[in-house]
Amino acid sequence: MPCKSYGRFAVAGACLLALSCDSATAPEDRVPPGVETDGTSFRLEALAGWYVADIPYTFTNRTGGAVYIVNCHETLDIGLERKEPTGWREVWRPVIAACLSAPIVIRPDSVYARTLRLFGAAPGNNNAFPRLHRLDPPGTYRLVLIAALSSYHPDRLPFGSPIALVHRTSNEFHLSLE
Repeated sequence: MPCKSYGRFAVAGACLLALSCDSATAPEDRVPPGVETDGTSFRLEALAGWYVADIPYTFTNRTGGAVYIVNCHETLDIGLERKEPTGWREVWRPVIAACLSAPIVIRPDSVYARTLRLFGAAPGNNNAFPRLHRLDPPGTYRLVLIAALSSYHPDRLPFGSPIALVHRTSNEFHLSLE
């Protein structure tokens, strides 16, 4: 985005710092992901109609305010999306008990580390949950924190406003079958 001109006698320094002019409109690919996996490649293990993988990740709160993560006994609603030619498509989401624990509060610039235990029934198995809705490894995937909020109100729905998608999605990673 070009710097705004304030006449021919404008302060020259205003346009010398290009980063200050572009920072508010930086494309998402220049913003580090809020969620980062501990690797760029993970393997799914096939076990009698189920697929299992452990994906360690960290969430770094770069929002400038507190982030509230809705959970049930520290079980988070974190989804797995696959990169398709038309964009990102959700392929897995955990089953979470219907309880509401106190939110996990992550202060600005703080880091929250977890390991996602991806456990899902094979696609087409409609009698088991959670299940992978589509699986075409190898492929490119990412994690998405579904209920990461900028505010929290337990007495009403929705509980708060979601933080920007760029702050609650992970880097891309490769997922393949073992």
